[in-house]
Amino acid sequence: MTFKELRESLANSQPHVSRRIKGVEGSEWVDVAESKKGEAHHANSLRVRISKKGIAVTKPVWARLQELATHLFEGIQSEDLRVHFHVNQCILHRIRPYRFDAFVKAYPVDPVENIITAIKIRRELFTPHVKERLLEGTDLTLEKADILVDLYGARELDWQDPKADKNGFVAFKNLHASSVHGESSGQVLLSRRTRELEGQGRVEIRKAKAEKKNLGENDSFRITESGILVIKPVWTRYIQLADDLMEEVPQKNRRVHWQINEALLAKLQPAWARVL
Repeated sequence: MTFKELRESLANSQPHVSRRIKGVEGSEWVDVAESKKGEAHHANSLRVRISKKGIAVTKPVWARLQELATHLFEGIQSEDLRVHFHVNQCILHRIRPYRFDAFVKAYPVDPVENIITAIKIRRELFTPHVKERLLEGTDLTLEKADILVDLYGARELDWQDPKADKNGFVAFKNLHASSVHGESSGQVLLSRRTRELEGQGRVEIRKAKAEKKNLGENDSFRITESGILVIKPVWTRYIQLADDLMEEVPQKNRRVHWQINEALLAKLQPAWARVL
């Protein structure tokens, strides 16, 4: 396949394909050839295929991925698995309508494809275009918007994840567990971002021990009226984006898709997050 085809099909990242191919080419895991004579300097004119050595290295990784998929989707009916895959494909098609070739298949060949399409959706939702659409007119980063959305939902929309107490405060550990865009950043960055939001008057911090300098799991947060004012239009755009992406998906299929995603999350989340 060409470098361009490879770049567009990648699950986790798209840029710098040429650089990465050079790295694995040196290990003899891939074969690279020119597709147009005299244009070898142009990455899109090159073709790449996996070598026999590359297959030997990749085959056990693929087998482990298949084992993971089998475990994650254990107990899910094959028809529901097809619905989940089809919804993923519909979302990808809405995001990238020019790639008709990627949405021809009606059924997944392997549960691994359900995982791969889900990862691709996550990748696409991190693109600058989507972030600009959601955060237009604000000074927020995606991670800070994530915090405010969770606190807004907990206080104003009666969300159960994260759940607020009777005063509208969300525990540190619950906010960390429910985070979408900053979940891998750790407690230190969550603490830093909430303090910055507090400094802007958008979040209140209730410390379990006033004398303690660093924030911990027993501290909690509540969105302020100023925070609601800035995040409410962002949340409206989240809803609009979801409606756009799901436009072609029947309501019953949306429900199946959500149920499967929740089941996957329950298996993938660390034990400490499931018992909060």
